[in-house]
Parts: sequence; structure tokens; C-alpha cells
Amino acid sequence: MSAPMNQPVYRILYVVTMGGALGGALAFLSGRTTLAIGLWAVAFLCFLAIVGTAVAKGLRQTGSRPRAEAGPVVAGADAPASLDGVLGALNALNSPDLPYEVTAEPAPQGALVTVRWRIEELRWKSLFSRGERVYNWKMLVTLDAARAQYAFTEYQAEARHDAQVWPPQVRWSWAAFRGKTAGQVKLSVVMTSTGEVVTSSPQGPRTSWEGAVAIRPADAKEPVITTLRNHGWRPRLDWWGARLFER
Repeated sequence: MSAPMNQPVYRILYVVTMGGALGGALAFLSGRTTLAIGLWAVAFLCFLAIVGTAVAKGLRQTGSRPRAEAGPVVAGADAPASLDGVLGALNALNSPDLPYEVTAEPAPQGALVTVRWRIEELRWKSLFSRGERVYNWKMLVTLDAARAQYAFTEYQAEARHDAQVWPPQVRWSWAAFRGKTAGQVKLSVVMTSTGEVVTSSPQGPRTSWEGAVAIRPADAKEPVITTLRNHGWRPRLDWWGARLFER
């Protein structure tokens, strides 16, 4: 991936993008079509550079976060470990450095395990816009002690707020999901010409001219599911299609 873009370079690209778009429009209105196309092409290339750097930064941040490591295989499906053994291994996954936490409580058939991502929030304001992104995710895992089986469901929510000066526009949106994901990444990256981006994440609040928040459910799912499997526990229907949703 490319190196992080510094603020002066971003400002230059931003000015060239806006200037090229405006200059192209003026050139087109004055009948200089070739010049207009050239200016628009330069603006578009600068815009792609900004977007590409932003996405690379967000993916780099997601990939560099600490992840829990499941322990070794201690039991097979023919002789699964006890519920207490499984719960002890799941609790051992927790660490203050992780962006999520694992908790368990008794349930009628065994236990209910909650894997909850700590909230991710991104707020910014600039000369022409301001907005906010809030992501949340959790997974509920039901453990059946009598059958040594597990079942899980994911829940996620996302709130967005965008406001811009020109053209005047304000948008609010909220979305929720219940089900299972496979290889999903929720990512938002913002760059501004000033230091007015506030990021709230498990690593703590941060203010800068750029910021990113991301949730990759697999980072939390894989250690939990692998721990269950390493203790001999299995889902009710264990086949390759179902295993796709475990990562």
C-alpha cells in the first residue's frame, strides 16, 4: 500500500481538484472544449489519488489492529470439552488492547456469549461540509451444553450525518442488520484541509486533519469460533457453506 499522504500534499491535490473542475466548467461554457476536457481529466486524476489514499489508510488501520489468538486444539468433536472449559477459554481471549470484548452469562441450555465491538465514531467539519459516522457491532453466541453445539447471530448498526454548504444539503441515515456476514468491512475515512477530524475508537479519542474508523467482524468472530472448534464444539449443521460465515 502507498505511504500515508501528508497534509500539504492533500491540500495541493484538493485545490487542483476543485480548480480543475471549476476551470473545466468555465472553459466548456466559453466554447474551449479541449481545454475543458483536459482540466476535468486532471481534476479526476487528483480526486482518484485522494480517494485511493484514503481507502489505503483505512485498510491499513484495519489490518494493523491487534487480534486475539485462539489457543491450541484441546478436544475433538467425538469428545468435546465441558462448558466450563469453553467459557474459560473464551474469557481468556479478552485484552484491553482489543477493539472488542467477550462476555458470557448463564442461559437455560448452557450459556449466552456476547462479543461486542467497542463503539467507533468519526466526526469532522471543514469549510464546506461537516458530518459524523457511528458504527456498532455485536455477535450473540448460544451454547448448548448438552449437545456441545453453538449458534450465532450478528447485529450491527450504522448512523450517518452529512451536511454541506454548497449545494446546500443535509442528510441523516440509520441502518441496522441482523444475520450473518462473510468477509465484511465497514470503513469510513475523512480528510480535511484543517485539523478538525475527531476519531473515537478503542484506542481512544484523536484529533487530526484526517481520520478513519473501521469494523471488520472477522477480527472478532474468528478467534471466538476457532476457540469453540478447538474445544470440540460444532454448529448444528456443520458444512463448508456455513463455515464461510464464521470468518
